[in-house]
Amino acid sequence: MSHIVNNSGNQEHYTPRRFTDSARVVMGSIDLDPASNEVANSWIPANNFYSLENQGLDKEWTGNVWMNPPYDSKSLKPLAVKLFNSNINQAIVLTNNNTDTKVGQEFLQWADAICLVAGRVKFMKPDGTENKTPLQGQIIYYKGKDTQMFKQEFSKHGTVL
Repeated sequence: MSHIVNNSGNQEHYTPRRFTDSARVVMGSIDLDPASNEVANSWIPANNFYSLENQGLDKEWTGNVWMNPPYDSKSLKPLAVKLFNSNINQAIVLTNNNTDTKVGQEFLQWADAICLVAGRVKFMKPDGTENKTPLQGQIIYYKGKDTQMFKQEFSKHGTVL
């Protein structure tokens, strides 16, 4: 769902549909988006989502998970821990390219494949318009059994490993 763009502190910026469309190609469906809201879910859409108001850290996470969490460490860490310890089929996670941080290293160890996004993602505002380019690049992590499909589909977004 959201991240901080240009260090504005605003967490309400949403994933461009091309990434969630690719996630759906790889996973077949998006069963859960655990870091979302009604506006973001209206164009993702996930079968189920959790928001700040409907906090999902105390709920079970299963199926195919799409997650674009808030990127500040206070918000990201508990969501990452929950994901790492959940009984999911597959997951695709979009975050800032934070591979120098502890949580970034944990994502790299957890993932079966990654996509280093070419350029910087212009996230969407709640009204559907694009934000300015963020200060950081992004990375997409994949956990699941179909790394070949992930690599094939996400190679259009950047370098896949």
